[in-house]
Amino acid sequence: MISESQIRATFKDTKNAQEKLRVKLDFLDENNIILSSIAIEKATGVVNIVDPVGNNPQNLLFFDPEFKKKTLEIPEYIPNYGNEELSSDSTMNFLVAGKHGALLDTMIIVHIDDARRDIKMVSLPRDLFFGGRKINAYAHYYGMPELVKELSKISGYEIDKYILIDMYAFIDVIDLIGGIDIHLDSPVIDPTYRVVDDGVEGTLHYEIGDYHLGGVEALRLARTRHTSSDFARATRQQMILKSIQTKARNFGFGDADTIYEIARSVLKQTDTDINIDDAIAYFFRYQNYEMTSSDVISSGNVLYVPEYTTVEECASMKSEAEANGEDSSACDDLNHAYTLSPHNNDWNLVKWFFRENFEG
Repeated sequence: MISESQIRATFKDTKNAQEKLRVKLDFLDENNIILSSIAIEKATGVVNIVDPVGNNPQNLLFFDPEFKKKTLEIPEYIPNYGNEELSSDSTMNFLVAGKHGALLDTMIIVHIDDARRDIKMVSLPRDLFFGGRKINAYAHYYGMPELVKELSKISGYEIDKYILIDMYAFIDVIDLIGGIDIHLDSPVIDPTYRVVDDGVEGTLHYEIGDYHLGGVEALRLARTRHTSSDFARATRQQMILKSIQTKARNFGFGDADTIYEIARSVLKQTDTDINIDDAIAYFFRYQNYEMTSSDVISSGNVLYVPEYTTVEECASMKSEAEANGEDSSACDDLNHAYTLSPHNNDWNLVKWFFRENFEG
C-alpha cells in the first residue's frame, strides 16, 4: 500500500493556469524514487498514466484490462502503405466536420460500402499533429479542400465529399426531424457547462438512461468534454449521428417537403461540396444502410502524447537561465503544445487502423 507521504503533486506554473495547467501526481517508493505518475492535462481533460519522466502516456479512460486487450492488438508487422489512397466505384467516403469558432473540434470520416450496404465511422482527434501543425487548423488556414487532402493522406482513403457544419445548423437538423432518442450507458456530468432550461439555470447533468433530445440538448451532449475527454466526446458524437440516421429511416417519399427543408437548412449554413440535389439523392440511397461500426483514434489505441513544455514554462526556464548566466535556448526547439502522434511516429499505423475498421 502506498502511504499519503508517498504521493506528491507537482503543479506547473503558467501565465494562464485556467487553460494551460498541467498537474502531475507522482507515486514514490520509500526512497522517494518515482515509480509512476498520473498527468492531468487541464486544456483537454485527458488523464494519462506516464512513466517516471512523464513519457509514454496511456489514457486512464482506456486503462481497463479487457478494453485494452481488445483495442491494442496491434500486429508486430504493419505494412508500408506508401501514398496509396483507396477508392472504388462501390464505396463513398465523406468527411463530416463540426466547428464552433475558428477551429474544428469534430472530424469524422464516414465510409459507405454499397456491396455490404453498411456505414462505418472513424473519428480523428483535433490535436493530431501532422505536417507541422494540428490537423484541425488546416481548414482555418487553407480551407476545407486542403483539410480533405491531408486527411486522405492520413487515412489512406480518398475522401469524396465533405461537409463542415456549425452548431446552429446542427440544432436545426435535429429539431426538423423531431428530435432524437439516445441511450447513455454512463453518466455525462459537467458542472462547468452552464445551461438554461425553461428559465431555470443549471449545469449539464445526464444520468444513465434513455433520453429524447431536441437540437439544443443534443448539441450540449455533443460538445461537452471538460469532465471526460475529446475521445469520449467523439464517441458521443458518433452515437448522435447513429440516432439521426435511425430517425431518418422513418422518412419516405411522402416526406419530400420535410427532407428538402432539412437539406436546404443544412446546406445554407455549411461549407460543403455537396449540392442540394445530391444531398437528397444520398439520403434516399443510404438511409437504410446499417451503421455497423464506429471507432475513435485515440491514445487508447494507436496514438500517444509526445512530451511537451508550454510556452509559459519555456519563458520561465529562459528567464531563470538568463538570471543565472546560463544558456537560455535549451527549450526553444521543444514541443510547446499538447499534441497527439502515432506510436513511433509510424503513420502506417494510422492507415492500418482505418483499414481494420473499414474493411473488416
